[in-house]
Amino acid sequence: MTIEQRPELNRYVDPSIPLTWVYRWRQFKIILPVWVFICVVMIESALYRAWLSNKLNPDVCLAVAGGCLFIPSILFGGIELQIRIRQRSKRTIQFTEKRIAIQPARNRFVRWERISKFQFEPVAGAPGLTKLNLFLSGQTLPRPIWSMLLESSQKQELLRYIQTKKTETPTNYEVEVQERPGQPERGIPYPFFGASLYLGGLFCMLHGLPLLLGTLGSGQHGSNGDSKLTAEESAKLSAQWRK
Repeated sequence: MTIEQRPELNRYVDPSIPLTWVYRWRQFKIILPVWVFICVVMIESALYRAWLSNKLNPDVCLAVAGGCLFIPSILFGGIELQIRIRQRSKRTIQFTEKRIAIQPARNRFVRWERISKFQFEPVAGAPGLTKLNLFLSGQTLPRPIWSMLLESSQKQELLRYIQTKKTETPTNYEVEVQERPGQPERGIPYPFFGASLYLGGLFCMLHGLPLLLGTLGSGQHGSNGDSKLTAEESAKLSAQWRK
């Protein structure tokens, strides 16, 4: 059994419609700490190597700055493209004997035993349409993992199907048919501060005493051929350290 939803109805189930800069920033903020971490490490590495090889000049700085700006441009463009494709895609749900296939979704396949509830909710301002919400068992916060809109005939057909399956096979899900539209869902806050602290701690760990000792050890064993630095770079680093 397969049910499809027309793309023009996505505005009732997709929080990115209408697409605003506030929503774009909320999505970009998820990867912002990672981008900052990559840029800082890249800048430090490039300037360090340029300083050792006596090639630290404005051209190197401009190249590094360009690379740091190129990364968020690619990331932001990818996020924008993904959102646009999702907004214009039809939603489908397919029922098989062992699992349910939903699309578009991050995890496309869901096994029947993981479903805790099918919720049918009227849509405010859209008579004749019903919102189907899928809930998973074991969730800390009872939030639907996926939603789609059903027309009247689709709703009745789906209700008969899942109620029949519930009586014929051992299942644990419940079927809830609401008479009034539910409250708008609040977005899950992203732990931006926690992610920033984690990556900041990782940066400090990578640039602490172990890295310093490893750099000094490379300079001391350069004559044995184990160092990736040239003799001039090792001498410059040793002289700077003695200061």
